[in-house]
Amino acid sequence: MGLYISRISLDVNGADITDIKAVSENARVLRKAVPLMYRTGAAELTQRYGGTFDYVVPQTDPQIKTFANVTAGTLTIEYDNGDQVEFGGVHVTEVGDATIDGENELVQKISWIAETRDGASGALA
Repeated sequence: MGLYISRISLDVNGADITDIKAVSENARVLRKAVPLMYRTGAAELTQRYGGTFDYVVPQTDPQIKTFANVTAGTLTIEYDNGDQVEFGGVHVTEVGDATIDGENELVQKISWIAETRDGASGALA
């Protein structure tokens, strides 16, 4: 997996949103301990994908006026070495407060869930 992320984009209904500053992926629980009669077993769980990203609100002509309509999008994270991680079936679950960061950009934290995850294994970076 690449050391640096070169591009983050969210494709929604043919619109490619690239005003994303940072992205993080939630931890994934792979197995759950199951008590058995004389030992503890492990049961595999259905994977749940999700995380947050920081959306930089454009000063002129915002690309998305509301994230309420983002369903079945595709979030793609491309690394400098050509690797990429793609989340399919992305749905926005929460739009956080807007804050102004140290670069004087208006940034909103957006929480999301996804149905699928393809690409490089392991954490995002």
